[in-house]
This record gives sequence, structure tokens and C-alpha cells, in this order.
Amino acid sequence: MQSYIVYRTPIFNKKLEDFSDDFVTQIKGFEGQLVENPYVGKPLGFRWFREKKLGKYRIYYLIYEDLRAVYIIT
Repeated sequence: MQSYIVYRTPIFNKKLEDFSDDFVTQIKGFEGQLVENPYVGKPLGFRWFREKKLGKYRIYYLIYEDLRAVYIIT
């Protein structure tokens, strides 16, 4: 199975600056999961639009199968 490349929006990167180092570490671990299997989260109406809950927060992301990429939007 080929791995995926994970990208973040600039807005997501900006929001991460306000969170603790522990939470940022959790995000990086989640990104590691996405590299191997981008379908780990809950589908939101479409196969390519998903969310993953981390504590009290939700991470929303898009999956581009043709590009083998995942784009974390917020």
C-alpha cells in the first residue's frame, strides 16, 4: 500500500500555535496515521471528507486519492 502525503492549511498551522505542546504532539501522531491510512476518521457525507476527534477538538480533512494526499483544513 502506498503512503499518502499530509498537508496543512496556513490557517490550521496558525491555530496550532495557540495549543499546548502535548496537543501538537497528538496532531503529529495523527498525521502519522493519515500517512498510512487516511480513512481513520469519521466520514462526513462523502468518502473524501472526514473528521477525527482528538480530546474535545475535531480535526477536519480532505482526502485526494488521485494525488495520494491528505489536506488538513481545520
